Amino acid sequence: LFAWAYRTKPDFKRKVDYFLVKLPVVGGLITNTDIYKAMLELEVLYSSGVSFETALRKVIESTKNEAVRDAWKYVLEELAGRGTPFYLAIQENPFIPDSVVFFIAASAAKADYSEGFRTARELMEKALNVRLEFIEETVSPTIMLAMTIFVFFTIFAFYAPVFSILTKRLQ
Repeated sequence: LFAWAYRTKPDFKRKVDYFLVKLPVVGGLITNTDIYKAMLELEVLYSSGVSFETALRKVIESTKNEAVRDAWKYVLEELAGRGTPFYLAIQENPFIPDSVVFFIAASAAKADYSEGFRTARELMEKALNVRLEFIEETVSPTIMLAMTIFVFFTIFAFYAPVFSILTKRLQ
């Protein structure tokens, strides 16, 4: 039922996506992944001679999360509608870290955005690796602890009636 609603109801998908982005661990993973993919696409498309507007349209099409997609749409509106330079328009995207904006702005000063996109992509890749390592180090012990507690209570629930029967017979 949830999967059906997520696929067929755009408002429901939007609400779920905005909720997922706000979650502590999952939200950062989602946004970092989407920004990494966007920087990779922008790097390749810009290096191929594609305009910022066309490249951003491709990024918007490929972004799955509605919250991140809306942020990219805002950047495109700033760039195309108001004529704001890309490095300034990208500052308004709440999902892009300041360090990424810094590398893109620095590359704008050199008039070589592809270098800024490459550096930003590498930075996002490192951030993703750090998040994934954190998840690996945190989730595994948490699951082990939860399973230990579950097994303890299962064994206790199985043997508690036996102890009850034994104490009644001893009285």
